[in-house]
Amino acid sequence: RMEKILLAKKLDGILVSSPANMRSSAGFRGEGIVFISRHRPLVFTDSRYTIAAKEECPEAEVIQYKKNIYENWLTELMERLGREAVAAMSIGYEDETMTVQTYQMILALCKKHKLEHMTLVPLHKGLDQLRQVKTGQEILNIEKAEKIGDRAFTRIVEKIRECRSRGENLT
Repeated sequence: RMEKILLAKKLDGILVSSPANMRSSAGFRGEGIVFISRHRPLVFTDSRYTIAAKEECPEAEVIQYKKNIYENWLTELMERLGREAVAAMSIGYEDETMTVQTYQMILALCKKHKLEHMTLVPLHKGLDQLRQVKTGQEILNIEKAEKIGDRAFTRIVEKIRECRSRGENLT
């Protein structure tokens, strides 16, 4: 599904930072960022979530960052692709959720690394719209969750009836 956005907007990659979209795009439920491109997804997180990220995102490469997550992201891209290639990239980002401070920091890091020609493209609600259409597996998971909720509700009603039949007051 991300491939559609990459192609439609002529992007080289998508920087995902919102928790809902990180989970949807890579299966990652921790804190960090996910970088989606035509290559293997990259998950950047700190030491608290590294093990969980490897379990949740077996298709992705998990990179543990130490100080500045965005500095590590840019450095990793430059090491993999070369400064010139990264400088020419067009990267989509979640402008609906990314703070102005983070956006400005990324621009400053691009300037520091002489990547002024790297383009940051706002995705607006593009990633959120992807989550609206559910895959077959997502539908099965929703059905399973509904069945669990139904069973829990039935048990609670039974418990309430048992307590009332014994004359117990419930609050």
